Amino acid sequence: MTTPSVLAVVVSYNGCEGPARVATALRHQVQQVVIVDNGSGSQSREILSASLDQGNVEVVWLDDNEGVGAALNVGLARCLSMNIDWLLTMDQDSVPAPDMVAEMLAAAAKHPEYKAFSPSIDCLERTSAPSGPHEIEYAITSGNLVSVFAAAEVEGFDKDLFIDGVDFDLSLKLRKAGHAICSVPSAKMHHNLGDKPVSGFGLSRFHTYHSPLRRYYMYRNVLLLAQRYLKSFPKFVLKLLFIQFLQTFTIMIYGRRRLESCRMICYGVWDFFRGRKGKWAKDSN
Repeated sequence: MTTPSVLAVVVSYNGCEGPARVATALRHQVQQVVIVDNGSGSQSREILSASLDQGNVEVVWLDDNEGVGAALNVGLARCLSMNIDWLLTMDQDSVPAPDMVAEMLAAAAKHPEYKAFSPSIDCLERTSAPSGPHEIEYAITSGNLVSVFAAAEVEGFDKDLFIDGVDFDLSLKLRKAGHAICSVPSAKMHHNLGDKPVSGFGLSRFHTYHSPLRRYYMYRNVLLLAQRYLKSFPKFVLKLLFIQFLQTFTIMIYGRRRLESCRMICYGVWDFFRGRKGKWAKDSN
């Protein structure tokens, strides 16, 4: 039986040593690593160029920040041109275990009904989760091993979302097409959620620190996802909206740059109603 081929795409944006660190951790686990640099500044580009001297690692340099969805589509296109079976999508600040990909491929061999696989992620672990592979509602971008055929079938990643919600959108498109998503607890990965997570009880459990600009995308895109998928996945969408609603309060309690965050949230909601997508343009607001 032929071992399935895997290409890993790492999205890079002003990550300094981060993208190269991820590539080093993955290069022995996959056939090819493609780092897509989303128009980083000169410092990150110099560090990335100097740190990469590995045969199966390639950097694609984009002139401008085109967003996560566009960068991931570069990896998907490369998979299609190389007849790769699986695409592994990675953030620049995640740390995969040495056997993460092997564990997910083993699960894929045993469970062909699933077309996307997600590792156990430390910051998202739930003690009540089953110990073996099991179906989940969605997979976050980092660590998502998705069938190239299935991803291409649903037309890949939505570049118009730019950053937040790209993973939710892909997961819901896959499910809508009849493809299930699987969590693999034996596959491990460390991931940073938010700029600085708050730990504790009560409302603090729902809060993560994000820049005001990220708040723009989070609020605009959750409304876009609700518009697209409320009829198909009402419980999931209502849960997303509820969590976003709670975060409005946590920003005022725990957040930094509260007024600027609220201003950007208003821009995001306003742009949703105006039908604006893609990268935020200050001059248009």
